[in-house]
Amino acid sequence: MDLGGRVVKGLVPGSVYRFRVSLFCNEVDCGSVVNGFTRPEVKLSSGEVLRVVRVNVNEVSFNVDQSGDSPTVISWRVRYWPTLFTFRSHYITWPSPARFLASSAQTLSRLIKGSRINIIHGDRTLLGLAGDVDLRQFVKDLMFNTDVIRVKVRGLRLNLGNGRWASAFSGYVEYVTYTDKPSLMKILLNMVNAYGVGKDRALGLGYVNAEVIKQQTIRRLNK
Repeated sequence: MDLGGRVVKGLVPGSVYRFRVSLFCNEVDCGSVVNGFTRPEVKLSSGEVLRVVRVNVNEVSFNVDQSGDSPTVISWRVRYWPTLFTFRSHYITWPSPARFLASSAQTLSRLIKGSRINIIHGDRTLLGLAGDVDLRQFVKDLMFNTDVIRVKVRGLRLNLGNGRWASAFSGYVEYVTYTDKPSLMKILLNMVNAYGVGKDRALGLGYVNAEVIKQQTIRRLNK
């Protein structure tokens, strides 16, 4: 990205850019990887050299308080930079809410293995979701209770180099979701802001910005 936060299509010699890398420290040696980015210079496979001027390292952790959860309608928006989903070997090049939620949940399940998410339920603090929430069923419920409200996207054909091409899409989408676990729904949105969604994230695809626009609690009438 450039210093204005815009994703660029190419690097111009002499200009300053920001690169963001998100890692699962329960799967890789984060210290060694970070050291690879903190060297004064990083040589690319194309022969160009990146000169590192500043490095910021942050640890991502999430806390979810389910104590006050109740049935809620959440309106949320996603800004997609080039993104590509897959479903059983098929490429999905439109902002499918099911693929978005499935990708985010898969990332969450990988992160849980490192016990880095605290789920607060009443007066109990649980590490991960085991015994409290069936993540697979939760995502299925979200899929059936999420719809697209507004879409403004365009298709892309990306040159990945070395003769490789990929179809993708980018743009803005607004969704609406009904859920009785809004705190966990929000953790899925925070997850994609940290790790992205979809296929080929290691190549830079799937960078998104997700945010809640509005939420409304559904009051149950007592008989």
